[in-house]
Amino acid sequence: GYSRKNLPPDTAVVHGHFTPSFFRGVFDNPFISIILKDPLERAISLFQEWSGQQGNVDWRATIPYKKGIDFRDFALDPEFTNFQSKSLGSKRLGDYDLVGVTDCQAGFIAQLKNKDWTGYINPSPEGHALHKPRYKNLGIDQDFLDEFEMTNQMDYAIYQQAKEFMGYC
Repeated sequence: GYSRKNLPPDTAVVHGHFTPSFFRGVFDNPFISIILKDPLERAISLFQEWSGQQGNVDWRATIPYKKGIDFRDFALDPEFTNFQSKSLGSKRLGDYDLVGVTDCQAGFIAQLKNKDWTGYINPSPEGHALHKPRYKNLGIDQDFLDEFEMTNQMDYAIYQQAKEFMGYC
């Protein structure tokens, strides 16, 4: 609700979907963290929000709303290729004070609270359960997933790097 230069002086936390440059000149020494989502799950979330808002979203990339567009066309639109990587701007994951992944959100939060987070490290199974209705209803099959992963190689690379930072939770 505030413009970037008019944050109250007692502001302790600012959160949301920002590029790191948003904070340049606003705080003297900000603690900047990032949590990344599996690229396919990110695309599904974006599609659901875009569909629910009939395209009326305020993102860095936009696709004009077309009723009935299917997920596959949405997810492979060039505007959304490597969406998370583009959001980093010129920063690398090593430039952040804390890096996490949504698969291990509890461990990420424990680290934010300076608590022992090592109990949250559990390797999660690799891959997607494409047989589940959640994926089938969106038309996600192995051929689509292969194309999506190839198209979004940078997003998958930073997502894997973030998992390594978290300890493969």
